[in-house]
Amino acid sequence: MSASLPWGVPSARRIEAAFSRPSLQVGVSSIFDYGAVVYDLDGTLVRLAVNWKAAANDATAAFAEAGVDAADADLWSLFETAPEYGLADDVESILASHERWGAERAIRACEARGIDRFVMISSRGADDPERRQGPIKPYIVAKHVADRTLQQSSLDETILRPTRLTDETGTGRVAAYFEEDPESGDPIPRADVAQAVVECLNEDGTIGHAITLYGGETPIREALRPST
Repeated sequence: MSASLPWGVPSARRIEAAFSRPSLQVGVSSIFDYGAVVYDLDGTLVRLAVNWKAAANDATAAFAEAGVDAADADLWSLFETAPEYGLADDVESILASHERWGAERAIRACEARGIDRFVMISSRGADDPERRQGPIKPYIVAKHVADRTLQQSSLDETILRPTRLTDETGTGRVAAYFEEDPESGDPIPRADVAQAVVECLNEDGTIGHAITLYGGETPIREALRPST
């Protein structure tokens, strides 16, 4: 299918620019004239339908219940210091619940307006967050929850799970793994992830698949054709 992103023709250059130019972000309220939605929990590609102030208030309340005054801390400071006070699980749950709600809101909006194509930019490891430990785990858990919400919807979804992103010039080549999550591989330029989004929007064969992306040697269009 041919799909448009909210700022015009879905070129890789435009999508890549959005990774570093938040001014190009769009919200749920402005997606309804388009045939497809690209959603990124990091908020680098689209503005999320997440109330971060409410999430921060809930996290601050969790600290207060533990006897810790965190009234002046921002959300990500709370996230980073939570393990010191035994609150890592609590804050992880708070963030995941708010991010899940944001994804659900975007998905419901698409369903209500007849937008049936949805590409989620997730993260490598999101299929099984229990395999990941350390500070990155809550981030992976949030990605996992959003992915599952999308997979359980009525939308024609594709989930892209890139590994570590770089700002290097795109190569036009990747290593793509359908329904697999290899433990190691090369980092991937943001430009190549952007091009992968474009290819997914125009390749119906990616619908219903979760695809792990690494830097690689296969041309992107070829890599995103599922084997039969």
